[in-house]
Amino acid sequence: MLNIPILVLGLLIGYVIKHLVSDETIQNKYIPVINIVVGAVVGVILAVTAGGAITAEGILLAIIGGAVSCVSSSGVYDAFSAFIEKGEIAPKSDSAE
Repeated sequence: MLNIPILVLGLLIGYVIKHLVSDETIQNKYIPVINIVVGAVVGVILAVTAGGAITAEGILLAIIGGAVSCVSSSGVYDAFSAFIEKGEIAPKSDSAE
């Protein structure tokens, strides 16, 4: 269900919006929404141009797959930036054992 080119497109869109828009509330609220819409549209375009039979089920799966792939780029970006900043993917717990 995850489409890597659409995920990379979502990363690029999020990066461009994050560095071009100065208002942080707009960045945090609307980057995932923009990624969902763009991913759904790109998923449908890829499904239609693939050359197979165009069915309602195929279009629905393309919409869902594109949206999931593109919005998952937000999580990939957060994990990668945390890894770059702190050198670890998962935060360490501070509980004494």
